[in-house]
Amino acid sequence: IPLNDKGKLDVRSAVGTDGFLYVMKDLGLKEPYVGTVSLVSGEIAEDLTSYYYISEQQNTAISLGVKIERDYSVGCAGGMIVQLLPDASEDSVAALEKIIGDMEPITTLIDKVEDSDADERLRLLSKEIFGRIPEEFAIEELEIKNMDWNCDCSFERLEKILMTIGERDLKEIIEEDGEAELVCQFCLKKYKFDKAHLEKILASI
Repeated sequence: IPLNDKGKLDVRSAVGTDGFLYVMKDLGLKEPYVGTVSLVSGEIAEDLTSYYYISEQQNTAISLGVKIERDYSVGCAGGMIVQLLPDASEDSVAALEKIIGDMEPITTLIDKVEDSDADERLRLLSKEIFGRIPEEFAIEELEIKNMDWNCDCSFERLEKILMTIGERDLKEIIEEDGEAELVCQFCLKKYKFDKAHLEKILASI
């Protein structure tokens, strides 16, 4: 796909608008929560903003960016999500819209602090973003921390899923296949259960 009129990757044309955005959340319940909205623009940040507004009734501003180098490698990538508290004033909303509208691309801000160590990078980036907010809107920093990608899947959690299929289906798997493989729908990690493990699960039902 050719670059867009700004000389950037044309994500809108690549994604299109003929489809849906699915957001899956593990809330610790029996089944994950899944929200669905129609795509509105093909721009990922805009479609996520639409999801929050339609599915969760939450006014949200989202900025996402990926800087692609001339050799097509990823130079840097990042994003920002800003959500209004329920009692936010109209002045706060107007000020926020102006700040985000005037803000440099998120990748430009990340590029400025890229050479710092991880902890310092977060503080410098926070200063770059929030340092633009007028003094009348007092900023209270609650916490700054590195985010990690973790999944809480385990053999124990997958065992519980196997228990829910019932004795009859579990016996059928043991007799016909002798083993089972389950894949976590969040991190795609594979869990293999041999015949002895399946028989142990069957005995515990």
